[in-house]
Amino acid sequence: MDDIIWLKQRTEETDADLLTSLLEDAKSFVLLETNRTYIPEKLAGLPRRIALIDYNRLGTEGEKGRTEGGGSYTFDDLPESVQRQIRSARIARCGGHAFEKKQEDTNIPSPVKSG
Repeated sequence: MDDIIWLKQRTEETDADLLTSLLEDAKSFVLLETNRTYIPEKLAGLPRRIALIDYNRLGTEGEKGRTEGGGSYTFDDLPESVQRQIRSARIARCGGHAFEKKQEDTNIPSPVKSG
């Protein structure tokens, strides 16, 4: 299923540009945190999950918590389950270089454009 459609179904958001922006930011975040040039198959669903978390936090940027309507809410940076997935796929850097196995032929396109 297309990631934008997946996000639209869960958010009922009609602004495709907003969802695309959130998704691209989430993909960049995963690549940066894992020191990779492509998102491996085992993390394929992670960017859309992070995009959904970011969507739900729109309007609360910078807050660590709030009390509203008799309820108290706290915001974690990312849920522990997401952090665990990222840590499991992280490539260590040695001498400023991350040595990554070449991407095998899969149906997951590389989000990094060559240029």
